[in-house]
Amino acid sequence: MRLTIAMLIAAACFGQGKQNMTQTGFIDAHAASWRFPESTFAGLPAAGASNTGWRYTVTDCLTSGCTAGGGSAVVDLRSDGSAWAAISGGGGSAASQSVLGGGGSATFQRQTECATGTVTLSNVSGTMTWTWPGGTAAAAGSGMQEIPIITGLNGNMRYGHVLVAESTQFAGAGITGTKVSVGRPGSTNDELLPQTAFMQSNGNSWFAFDRPQPPVIGQANTYSLVLAVRTAGGNVSGLTAGAAYYEVCGYAVQ
Repeated sequence: MRLTIAMLIAAACFGQGKQNMTQTGFIDAHAASWRFPESTFAGLPAAGASNTGWRYTVTDCLTSGCTAGGGSAVVDLRSDGSAWAAISGGGGSAASQSVLGGGGSATFQRQTECATGTVTLSNVSGTMTWTWPGGTAAAAGSGMQEIPIITGLNGNMRYGHVLVAESTQFAGAGITGTKVSVGRPGSTNDELLPQTAFMQSNGNSWFAFDRPQPPVIGQANTYSLVLAVRTAGGNVSGLTAGAAYYEVCGYAVQ
């Protein structure tokens, strides 16, 4: 009999690890270590009402805000029932508390992030080729070419500034002018940073800077940003040198 009771108790204890348990009251776990489930960003379950409050440690975040994977940052995320959001690393002081909380409006602390990189033109096996953090592409046989520098943005993005600098002077036989801009692909490829003349100088001493408004509003409206290169007097493939450093900074509303 004692053996049977002991086996039943053991089975019940081992079985608890496979159950969802809800506990109430005060639980003293000061001597315990908590470990949340780990996942890649792509492996997260879709945020929904059924997993509101769930937490995951994501191991391949691209930034500290963890809005995309493919990086090396480790960030804790929590589901609010509609999206996964990074959990703050600690409590704020009195100076960081919101003064806009009255009237029932939602408030959040702004965390600015910047995406930077360099788009470089060089000769690769006899072909003038653009190289940037996201890939490579042959220089176009036309007077304008778009280079995708940032993907996966949405209408919750608010911009602090956009900057492009000529880190290596653009040059090319017969090319009489080069302009660079930033925006969404197509006719809007200069809406965040207007067309700016390059072929001016080396070493980032010639640059363009702007504080643009968001091109669209709303999380459902997704878009990408391109760096557009325009040439006069010949095609983009006629360029023989050039590099542009870009810097896009902003934050996402909750």
